[in-house]
Amino acid sequence: MVKRDSLLLAVVMTAVCTFPVFAQDKAADEQQQPAAAPAPVETPAAAPVVAPASGQDLQWIWGEVVTVDGQAKSMSVKYLDYDSDTEKTIDIAADPDTKFEEVKGMGDIKPQDTVSIEYLAKDGKNVAKGITVERIEQTDVGEGTESPAAAPEKVGTGPIAPPEQNNEAPADTESSK
Repeated sequence: MVKRDSLLLAVVMTAVCTFPVFAQDKAADEQQQPAAAPAPVETPAAAPVVAPASGQDLQWIWGEVVTVDGQAKSMSVKYLDYDSDTEKTIDIAADPDTKFEEVKGMGDIKPQDTVSIEYLAKDGKNVAKGITVERIEQTDVGEGTESPAAAPEKVGTGPIAPPEQNNEAPADTESSK
């Protein structure tokens, strides 16, 4: 039994002591040899991205719709200009190539909607390439139910109610019989 434990201890100690030496040798070898170029990674085919025409940069804003003109297919959007840290308003027009998300078209967009818009400055106008409307879902509170904020807090009525302080002895104990 003692021989077996001694042999096991010797094997473990040998492995523990020699591991750092082998690790250092590998690190030294890697420093001496130049690293091979990583193999090119193939990406799956995605939808083609239409690059803006030369001299045009795709811009992005996120803001609140102020006005909508459905016939002219344009709207005004109030947004925060991050460069100057001020609120600004911009006029955006839609063209037949504009993609809409969460709505069917410009006629479904209402003032006070929150929108995310990708657009190009084209011929002195801001033309939207993509418009996403972000609407917050509101849940109705049914009749006869109180919202958690309106419910008064009732102390001591939960599952862990404080014991009542009663100094009187119970009437039907064994000692009184």
